[in-house]
Amino acid sequence: MAGQPAGRAQNSRGDSPPDCPYCPARPAIVAIGGITPANAKQAATAGADALAVITALFGADDIEAAARAFGQAWAEDSAGAPTKA
Repeated sequence: MAGQPAGRAQNSRGDSPPDCPYCPARPAIVAIGGITPANAKQAATAGADALAVITALFGADDIEAAARAFGQAWAEDSAGAPTKA
């Protein structure tokens, strides 16, 4: 919307939310579709704030192991250093 800073969240009327420490400066980036433990790290490194992993998680034979694999992949960047855990 004209007059709004780039990347500023807006409500349905096109207004920016009030300034507060809890209001995001930009919408969240969510990786969705085909996300697996094997490519979750790539999505996190690319800048995703969250992963949508319903099928990969609940379609797994061992849901707990799949959840742990996603958590491990999310917590490491390409160099293996903790990032978003």
